[in-house]
Amino acid sequence: MLEYSNTSAASAQAKFDIHADWATYTAQFTVSNSNPLKLNYLIGKTLGADPAANNTPHTISFDDIVVREVQGGPPVIPPSGTLDNGTFDVDATGWSQYFDGIGSASVQEGEFAINLTGTGQAPYSAQVDYENLKLVQGKTYTLKFKARSTVNRNIQVAVEHKGGDYTKYMEAELVALTQNMDEYSYTFTMNGATDAGVHLVFLLGLIDGNSTETNSEISAGSTIYLDDVSLIEG
Repeated sequence: MLEYSNTSAASAQAKFDIHADWATYTAQFTVSNSNPLKLNYLIGKTLGADPAANNTPHTISFDDIVVREVQGGPPVIPPSGTLDNGTFDVDATGWSQYFDGIGSASVQEGEFAINLTGTGQAPYSAQVDYENLKLVQGKTYTLKFKARSTVNRNIQVAVEHKGGDYTKYMEAELVALTQNMDEYSYTFTMNGATDAGVHLVFLLGLIDGNSTETNSEISAGSTIYLDDVSLIEG
């Protein structure tokens, strides 16, 4: 994976499946400040098409690394720093999704529907998040959301810096979902320095507390629904 950091409120990542033959890989990202760009090549353990590759000795070679400005791109609109789309009345603007080939997410009838066909090997193997949030040191925040699942199961939710060491400002909370649309609420204080690179992340992959039977039900095909998500000061 390639992480672009330091040039905007939140880091961005691009994931590539590389092979033995030389090939060219490209990705685009947007900057919102004049900070020097940092390109971080994440080449540790990752989840890809061939899990055995993590334990097989190999060499990764890079060449012809180029960063060019894309001419005529859309204007950059500075992020508001707040969670502006938690009701999904129209679409999932502001939300990102990441799946290790085990799911997809889309808005369905005013709810954010996450379809899963597996758990992956870690909590983050399936996730949806809202980034570019700003938390102010010393302020107290309340996170609220409604959620349900076609399979009774646990998920995790956290508020943390996106990128780098992923410093957690609200530790990952274990949430027990049922088939009923229930509301959940968590309050925390921002004890770190003011941070405009925060994201709210729902971790939907392999979660502690889910039984082998539950994980099999998830892998057979399941859906999690989110709605009325808010993160407000006070």
